[in-house]
Amino acid sequence: NGAWKTKPGSKAHPNEGYRSVFSHKQEHASVGYYSVFLKSYGIKAELTVGKRSGMMRYTFPKTGNRNIIIDLNRGIQNHTVSSAVHFVGNNAIEGYRQSHGWANDRYVYFYAKFSQPFEKHAIVENGKIIGGANNASGKVVKALVRFAQTTNKPLLVKVGISAVSMANAKANLES
Repeated sequence: NGAWKTKPGSKAHPNEGYRSVFSHKQEHASVGYYSVFLKSYGIKAELTVGKRSGMMRYTFPKTGNRNIIIDLNRGIQNHTVSSAVHFVGNNAIEGYRQSHGWANDRYVYFYAKFSQPFEKHAIVENGKIIGGANNASGKVVKALVRFAQTTNKPLLVKVGISAVSMANAKANLES
């Protein structure tokens, strides 16, 4: 919540970016489920997975902006070659990340559908926020979305992934 931040910040100084402080005491991990309370923002994040899909639930505080950032330059191994995002209507995003690392030339395509419409969205290209843009591609691409504060309902995010195409990622989400 708060203003959009486009850089992660360092582990030593997480508040310089969008990272959050958390405590392992407020973290739970079991087969098929993970949750953590993000102290810096007062957000409870919960995740579960299916075959080639996942679901997230974010419970935001009652006040403050409700933001999500999709940072396609971040990964376990940070060897991004190219990436792209495309906003689909007012509640979905699709895209891909091409990287090198454990696999020489790996593509991961995604399709993410949100339970609430976007109030506002933007794309970050090479560190610059471009408000209202619907498409971007390049090495360092990020998507920013903000949701209305008029509801206290948690935000649900369904994500399908594929190594083949964005259409297959969407089909994996729907299946």
